[in-house]
Amino acid sequence: MKKVLKISLIIIGILILSAPIVCYSAIVITNNCIADSIEKDLKNYELPSDTKIIETMSIAGKFSGNGNGMQYAGILLVESPLSKEELQKHYEKSFEYVEVRNQTSQKIDFELNDYSFRKFDKAEADSAYSIVCYDTNGTIYDNDALKTILNLDLRGH
Repeated sequence: MKKVLKISLIIIGILILSAPIVCYSAIVITNNCIADSIEKDLKNYELPSDTKIIETMSIAGKFSGNGNGMQYAGILLVESPLSKEELQKHYEKSFEYVEVRNQTSQKIDFELNDYSFRKFDKAEADSAYSIVCYDTNGTIYDNDALKTILNLDLRGH
């Protein structure tokens, strides 16, 4: 009987110690999935004529503003003969928070962090644009309790 009690206490101790790690991992994975869904929506959206996708990426973390909270972005690096304004109009039709930027280097500038494209080639810099679709307020999930839990991700601070 003492042996069973001892084993039970060890198992309970392991569960108590591992629970925060498992919970935090679940939060990080969920936030990555939210960012990935934005990237997927952006990537699957109809491309303008003669425009090609060079690279895609998603970001979950804190990249602009003050305070705490998760922010999500899907990003496309495209090559297009269209102007920045024409691309902006094309993507604004379906995406609420979208920003088209001239892409002249690998670096993707954000207020708080910098990210980089791997496949950027300076030869295509004249016709390269990054299309950044944001969800900075967690509008994907309207549940305040879920937003609070997902904001426990350290990348949002």
